[in-house]
Amino acid sequence: MRLKLTTAAIIGAAMLLATTTWANTNPITWNFDSPTGVLGTSHTYTAGGITLTAYGFSNMNSPTDLYGKNLGGDEQGLGIAGLPNNEIGGSAFVQIDLTPLLAQFTSGFLSIGSVQSGENYDIWVSNTLGQLGTEIIPNGTGNDTQIPISFVDGSPYLGISAGTSGNVLLSTLSVSPEPTSLSLFGIGLFLAAFLVRRSKLSLNRLES
Repeated sequence: MRLKLTTAAIIGAAMLLATTTWANTNPITWNFDSPTGVLGTSHTYTAGGITLTAYGFSNMNSPTDLYGKNLGGDEQGLGIAGLPNNEIGGSAFVQIDLTPLLAQFTSGFLSIGSVQSGENYDIWVSNTLGQLGTEIIPNGTGNDTQIPISFVDGSPYLGISAGTSGNVLLSTLSVSPEPTSLSLFGIGLFLAAFLVRRSKLSLNRLES
């Protein structure tokens, strides 16, 4: 009886490891097009049980109101209230606090919308809220495309500003499971199968 209970407990733990890991294998995407309208100088967005905070700045260290926009097409995302088309332009920028992601993910994907012909944008990482920091993508022109972003340097703030011209929107940020998580899923399933077989063999010996 003790063998049965111990084996059942271990199998249960192995299956829990597998199913918990499997729950985290789907991409997590934060959409910044809802809610709409003037949002204040910061706003939170939750996806996959993880909450990120966005901040608006009119220039360095000057908080300003964010604006949620959802007009269809590529006119969806987060901008700055009061600027042309309520989008990110001029010296204004939006920052996202990545802190909740850094312990679990090493990279993600960003998409920028409302990028018209002749418009561009810059993407930055920073250790300080309200300061753009280091430019990692200058003069990007991809509209609603998946832009790979690395988190490995540990900078907690991701910034989006207009480039040399135009106005843009922060559309989405997404992350995918790390390879180690997928490995844990496989290990969990293997361990469960191994213990089931071992339990059957042990019971067969006891019965013979």
